[in-house]
Amino acid sequence: MNADELVENYNFLKEIGFTNRVIAKQTQLLCEDPETISRNYVQLSEFGMSDSYIVNDKAYLLGKNPENISRNFVQLKEIGFTDFMITMGGDLLGKNPETLGRNIDKLKEFGFRDRDIEKRYYLLRKNPATLGRNIDKLKEIGLGDDYFSRLWDSREFFYGKNFKGKEARKDSIIFEQSQLLMENPETLGRNIDKLKEIGFTNRDIAKQYRLLGWNPETISRNIDKLKGLGVEYSMIAPDAQDSFLWNVMSST
Repeated sequence: MNADELVENYNFLKEIGFTNRVIAKQTQLLCEDPETISRNYVQLSEFGMSDSYIVNDKAYLLGKNPENISRNFVQLKEIGFTDFMITMGGDLLGKNPETLGRNIDKLKEFGFRDRDIEKRYYLLRKNPATLGRNIDKLKEIGLGDDYFSRLWDSREFFYGKNFKGKEARKDSIIFEQSQLLMENPETLGRNIDKLKEIGFTNRDIAKQYRLLGWNPETISRNIDKLKGLGVEYSMIAPDAQDSFLWNVMSST
């Protein structure tokens, strides 16, 4: 980086609407290769981002590897992302393409459709190792694709909460399970272990998957309270009374 390139970058940023104040917050851009900034600006504009949006929200993307931005754009378009959604999740363009690809593959393996990934694009920001650990834990107890398959033709699927239709019901379940993917893997693991400790099977936990998002200490305290009252597992088990433990959780 020489003085001429620094001045070239400064002038270019001013041309597309950067104020001195914004440039001061993004000084690293002044040290980038002018060609990188120019190529990224053209790409982002072609993706539908306005100058004001680039300046005020996505300025850091101007300094990213142009090839990575291009590859990520293609990956997102391939699974159905609209230009609007790519703009909304613009930070995804700056990710390592391999990381983005691994997260997409992992979510599909879990049973997410392309449109589900678009709606839950924030999951693509997760560390692939964290996302992978959570998905593996949930798949071990039968959630994800296996869970959707079992429900597809079942009464529960068609007549779930609010009597939603098949697609709406799956959308609802995917939303709830996607929230679990955001959890700390240690939290999921502790909750699974605690429920198994009192006799829950994988199938039981899968039916009451919402419990996995609770604070492990809360689950532990409630279980201890129930045991102290002489409540046996057969009264807690989902097969015996589907929402018993969930209702206890909700009321404490």
